[in-house]
Amino acid sequence: ESYGNAEILPPLTDAPPAKAAAPTAAKPAAAPAKQPAKQPAKATPVKTPAPKKARQAAPRAATGTLAIINETGNPRVGDIYRSVLSRLGHQVVSVAQGAAGGTPGQTVIRYAPGRRAQAQAVARQLPGKKVLTEAGSGTPDVTIYIR
Repeated sequence: ESYGNAEILPPLTDAPPAKAAAPTAAKPAAAPAKQPAKQPAKATPVKTPAPKKARQAAPRAATGTLAIINETGNPRVGDIYRSVLSRLGHQVVSVAQGAAGGTPGQTVIRYAPGRRAQAQAVARQLPGKKVLTEAGSGTPDVTIYIR
């Protein structure tokens, strides 16, 4: 029910109102204990950290030269691989777009004779399934086909 702006009060009862608690006298606060006068702080030597060395380029990995053939259909993937592999110290000499083919998600790594160890080093740093296969001699030493 609405009573306009009237304030709704609790129902009246015949019970006597509750007695309010008698105010208690506050105890006087104890005087703060006297503290001895503070001595000036002793100077302590501060070790300054040595300046950080400038970030050095990643050392060149022992993979010889790398070529990247991007067969994913997404032109950005080859550039991403170049960036990551370069930061890991590999010498990427080229990135090219290839025709989409092969098994999607499977990277083929072809290497020149005598470069199997280098191809395996690259393979450990790449995601997904990888197939290593020896190619004929020539440049580059390792070619990565991203699918």
